Amino acid sequence: MASTAGPNYVLDKTYEVATGNTITGYQIVVGSTSTTCALPSDDASPYLGVAQLDPNEGVTLTAGNTVRVRMAGISKVQAGAAVSAFARVRALGTLGLVDDANPGTAADYFLGIALEAATQLFDIITVDLTSKNTQYFTS
Repeated sequence: MASTAGPNYVLDKTYEVATGNTITGYQIVVGSTSTTCALPSDDASPYLGVAQLDPNEGVTLTAGNTVRVRMAGISKVQAGAAVSAFARVRALGTLGLVDDANPGTAADYFLGIALEAATQLFDIITVDLTSKNTQYFTS
């Protein structure tokens, strides 16, 4: 029987890394300008996507380097803590790592749904970006 596994992307776009930023791999980024991306500074900014740079390759990108950003589809991400499978995830702090902790305010944005669990910091998991930039609302 043939494998039904297909590509894990829908939309990637290339951006330059913004001044003062360093990207090491599978980190959440936000738009800095129309052509640059940066690591998030808080949870209240819509996400551009996930930098498609494998941290195991030991590459570090700095200002002016280009990086492919996954804006839609399924992406690998780095966990900032333990994450439950099928939980909604968002950025944890300013390192662009994901966590499934409840957001603190209604202005916080989610990145997507974790398709597998992470047990510790820097585990690499896959996330469905379909619900990217939905906001958390308390009712």
